[in-house]
Amino acid sequence: MWLFLLGNVMTQYVCVRTVFLLTSECSSLTVTLVITLRKFLSLIFSVIYFRNPFTIYHWIGSVFTFTGSLLFTGLHVTLMVQLGLMKPEEEKTSVDSDAVMVREVTKIEEETREPGIRKRQQVASGSN
Repeated sequence: MWLFLLGNVMTQYVCVRTVFLLTSECSSLTVTLVITLRKFLSLIFSVIYFRNPFTIYHWIGSVFTFTGSLLFTGLHVTLMVQLGLMKPEEEKTSVDSDAVMVREVTKIEEETREPGIRKRQQVASGSN
C-alpha cells in the first residue's frame, strides 16, 4: 500500500510540475488542450484497467476531443500539403483566410441587417 501511495505522489508531482512548466512556455489554450488530452487518456486507462463499459457517448466524446485537438494543432493543413491538396504557400495564408472569412461574414450580417433598420426608421418617421 505504501508503494502505491509513493507512486501516486510521484506521478502527481510530475503532472503538476509539467503543467507549471507548460503554463510558463505556452498559451492557456494549449495548456487546456494538453490537460484535456491527459484526462482523456486517464479515462481510457480507467476503462481498460477497471473494465468499465465504453458506450457510444464515450466514442462521440473521443471523436470530438481528437478532432478538436487536430484542428487546433493545424495538422490537417500539414497533411493537405503533404498529400498535394494544398500548396505550401497556401499553408501560411490559411490562418489569414479564416480572419478574412470572419470579416466577410460580419459584413454580410451587417448588410442584411441594414434593410430591416431602414424599414423600422421609415415606419417610425411615418413615411413608407
